[in-house]
Amino acid sequence: MYVLGFEHRKEYSSVILSFNTIKSFEKTLTEYQEKFPKSVSTEEDIQDLKYNYPGDFGYQGSSTKMSKLGFTFDNNMFKLLMDVSRMKKERFVAVLQKVLDTLQKEGIFYKLRKTEDFKYDLWEYD
Repeated sequence: MYVLGFEHRKEYSSVILSFNTIKSFEKTLTEYQEKFPKSVSTEEDIQDLKYNYPGDFGYQGSSTKMSKLGFTFDNNMFKLLMDVSRMKKERFVAVLQKVLDTLQKEGIFYKLRKTEDFKYDLWEYD
C-alpha cells in the first residue's frame, strides 16, 4: 500500500476509507495510458493520478481488504465517523484530518504493509 485516506462525499454525507497498492495503480496507469495517453504523459501527471484520484483506487470502503493488510477499524470508529459526518463541513473535515493525524502519531500506520513513500490524505468532493 502506498496511500490511504478518507474520501468525504458531501453530497451523500458519507466517508469512505480508500487505499491503493502499487499493483493496482500500475493497472490503472496502463489503462489510462491506453485510453487517455495525453492525460498521463508527464511524470507530474502520473504522480497526480497516483495520489489524487481515489475513485480509481483498487480498494474503497473495504474493511475486509484492510484487515488483510494488517489494519482494522472497529465499529466504534465507523460510528464516530458517521456521527461526525452530521457536523458542519468545516468542523467535519477538521475532525477527519485529526483522525488521520492521530493514527499517524500513534504509530498505527507503522503496522501496515506499505511502501517507503507511503502517504495518507483526505479527499473532499461536493
